[in-house]
Amino acid sequence: MSWANRVILVHGKKRSGKDAFAEILSESLIRVRRFAFADPLKEDLLRRFPMVMQHNLYGTNEEKEEVIPELGMSGRKLMQVYGTDMMSSLWLPVWANAALEKVKACLEQNPNHVIVVPDLRRTVELHTFQPYRPTMLKIVRPGKADDDDHSSENELNDHKFSDVIMNTGNLWEYEEKCLKWINEWAKRKG
Repeated sequence: MSWANRVILVHGKKRSGKDAFAEILSESLIRVRRFAFADPLKEDLLRRFPMVMQHNLYGTNEEKEEVIPELGMSGRKLMQVYGTDMMSSLWLPVWANAALEKVKACLEQNPNHVIVVPDLRRTVELHTFQPYRPTMLKIVRPGKADDDDHSSENELNDHKFSDVIMNTGNLWEYEEKCLKWINEWAKRKG
């Protein structure tokens, strides 16, 4: 089974424009659903840690970087520590399999939908979805500080992506590049 024309996995460093791409795609096409590898992790954290608020995990970049006093770390850091360092060390594909099941269920119920997953960061995520041959897109934002040495931000640094969007210039220019890529992708998928 090929998802090349139905599922787009988006990779890039934090603050590179992955979510902006997903939003532009959703506004450009009908029947787009957004899923994220981090969604099951965030849902689990909100259930287990009552001091963690929605904005600590789903908010702006600034809100995700706010320190949660009871934990002494930000929501972003908590996701890295709990999601990668703890849970994934017990069973590596825990979050990738959870996301895959959600995507499969959506595509079974909505066969004409396009799925965008704007947080591809790990090799295990890549390998979990690879048998279905999704489109894999990399967003590169040159000049953005690369100050996070956590494995979840650097694991795919050397992976070669066939589709790349360079996020240079202002938001309008980035949107134009995204729309151009979306149009080319739509032509390829037929």
